[in-house]
Amino acid sequence: MVLNRLERLLQHEHPEFTNMVLFEAAIEHCIPLAMDLVGCLSIADCINSVRIPEQKIRLLQCILDKSVLLSFDTSGTFVVQHILELGNELFSDTICRHLRGKYVKLAQLQCGSFVVEKCFKASKLGLHYFVEEIRHNEGILKKLAHDKFGNYVIQTALEISKEDPTLGRIYEFLVSNLRPYLSQLEKAKTGRNVAKKISRGGQFGMRV
Repeated sequence: MVLNRLERLLQHEHPEFTNMVLFEAAIEHCIPLAMDLVGCLSIADCINSVRIPEQKIRLLQCILDKSVLLSFDTSGTFVVQHILELGNELFSDTICRHLRGKYVKLAQLQCGSFVVEKCFKASKLGLHYFVEEIRHNEGILKKLAHDKFGNYVIQTALEISKEDPTLGRIYEFLVSNLRPYLSQLEKAKTGRNVAKKISRGGQFGMRV
């Protein structure tokens, strides 16, 4: 098993050699590891710890190339979110581009909704691509506002677009298209926090 191999490497008496071989093993098996409940934590640690630039680039590129697959996976999503949290504009923009056309599907999954929200926070591209997708799917905005995971995505989209003057048109688009359903949202358990955000700028509900 890959994880057992990595554990044995950690016990090597020469730390520099151990790290080099460890990271090579992580790069070689990065996707299976990233999609493993424990392995995803190891990959995140490797991203933080790798010191050889060439190795770090290869590891990150491997993950970026498979960011769509990982975003739909319950463990892989953790690794994608970790990269989005690094604050690297190039990495964040790359992930947002790869996910173009898949934001709506991701928003309706627990693991995927977290990735979508992180995309909004890490890059303006994420929010632009999300709205682009909504414009081509009639009725999907209302559906997401009522969805048990999608409603958090809508809340985050409203919050970010309202606070950023350059995203004012997106905020206006979201509000104008949600307002006709305000009374319905206020009565729905999953939609009431979206309604509060539109009408009173209320607080965000916690996801479970």
